[in-house]
This record gives sequence, structure tokens and C-alpha cells, in this order.
Amino acid sequence: HRGRPGERMALLRRVGARALPALFRESLDAELVSSIAQVLASQLSEASACAPSGGDAADVSFAVEVLEALSRTPRFDSSCACLTAEERRVCRSLLDGLAERGIGEDRIQPLRGAYDEPEHATAAATADEDSDEPPIEEPPPAASAAPTAAFEPAPRV
Repeated sequence: HRGRPGERMALLRRVGARALPALFRESLDAELVSSIAQVLASQLSEASACAPSGGDAADVSFAVEVLEALSRTPRFDSSCACLTAEERRVCRSLLDGLAERGIGEDRIQPLRGAYDEPEHATAAATADEDSDEPPIEEPPPAASAAPTAAFEPAPRV
């Protein structure tokens, strides 16, 4: 199903959004989150091409339900933390498309927060990008506190 978004979408529909948290309880990873977002984005693009008014309302509703369900999966946060910049762009674009198709901010905003880059990663990247200074190198490990044989005092006689 990997190269065929239509078949992957049909599989997602058969499983249903409500079953996703239980199904991916221990196996959700960044690649799977990305793959699902790409399938949803592909479906919405096709629906828009066929119906210029914004696509099929059922497709839009299903996409939101899937994104919400994934965000309730136990490993979701750690999976999202591993998304690449391109995978995050796909998620943001998908959310923007859903907002353009009439999904209210009350539903989109929590999803933006869930699928967005973690704050600590953004702050670290911004700090690194803004600095003209070379990165600070870590100091070498401290010498062992235990004396070695060469430095031990000679025994008293």
C-alpha cells in the first residue's frame, strides 16, 4: 500500500479513526505519522480537484478525526518530536488546508499545537541559528579522584 495513497486511504477508512489509538498504542512512529498525513493531504488534494468548492465534506471530517485520534495515541508526542522538517511541513500544510475548508479554529488550534515542533527544539534551533559564535565545546571529563599507583605515598617503615 506504500506507493498507492488511494489504497492506503481505503485502509484507513476501514480501520476508522476511533480505532487508531488502540491500534497504534505501542507502534506509532514518526514515519507512520508522516505517512498518514501524506495520505490525508493527497486525498484532500484529489477531492479539491474534483470538487473546486473545497472537496468532499466527508473527506475533510475524516481527516480531522484521524489527526485528532493520532494525537491521543500514547507515543504520539515522541513520534512527532522525530518528524523531519519536510514531514512537519506536510502536517502544517494539511492543517492549513483543513482550516481553508471550513474546519473551525476550535478544532484546528489544538491540532496545530499537537503537530507542531516541540518548543525546546525550536528554541534550541533558533539560538543556534542566531549565534555568530562557534558552538561551545564540552570540557574534557574530569580526572578521576582515585589516586593511581604512581602517585601513592610510599609506605612508612
